[in-house]
Amino acid sequence: ALRPVRLSPGLFDDKTNLAEAFWGAYLGRQDIRERINLDLYYFGRRDARTVWAQGAETRHSVGARLFGRVGATDVNIETIYQFGKFADNAINAWGAAFDANTPLTSGRRDHRLGVRGNVVSGDRDPDDGDLQTFSAIYPRFAYYSDAATIAPANALDLQAYGLIEPSENVTFEIAAGRIWRLRETDAVYRVPYEILVPPRAGEGSRVADIAFVRAVWRLAEGVSVESAYVFSAAGSVLDASQDGRLHYANLSLSWTY
Repeated sequence: ALRPVRLSPGLFDDKTNLAEAFWGAYLGRQDIRERINLDLYYFGRRDARTVWAQGAETRHSVGARLFGRVGATDVNIETIYQFGKFADNAINAWGAAFDANTPLTSGRRDHRLGVRGNVVSGDRDPDDGDLQTFSAIYPRFAYYSDAATIAPANALDLQAYGLIEPSENVTFEIAAGRIWRLRETDAVYRVPYEILVPPRAGEGSRVADIAFVRAVWRLAEGVSVESAYVFSAAGSVLDASQDGRLHYANLSLSWTY
């Protein structure tokens, strides 16, 4: 099993985090049908200090990803099932995601229009011992947008987006979508899996509407400038406890080698 590093403030003093362990296996097969690929995987994680605060968690994730091109449309579909234990209680969670985009033109520039969505399970009853809340393993928390506010748990989201390539070195992405709470009996979670709205609190199921623009300018091989602007309007679930609007912007320089 692999173990992450526990960061310390000094120099060269980071130590192995004995509270966590991670293991898994990944199998990929190309061209199971023409231009269609399949990934199968299993990941396990043990964490002695979980967000659920009821003891150590051991969570197993089994998933499949089907991706490729159908005609001119790029398609990516993934499903995952989770099981295990936290303290003496059972875990039974699931998630699914899809992304499909198709070209708008047949010219040299790659302009595309697409739709994507995710659904991840939530807990059915906060008063019993078992847990149905999905928990992504070491996720990229900029899951719904660069603002990284809502965590992928007990949620359903849908986005429409466009990819615009005005030149071979510049790409723009424009997107708009909505996030819903899947079950009122579970919380709305913020990054990193902290309770934003408790179970049975708030009204309705709409968490937030999100729109964003993202730009990438590739200056040279391995060097790029990235920027994003995100606007989010709180839905009925958040209105009672949170400020109604969020504006977020970033600018970064990336160098990979």
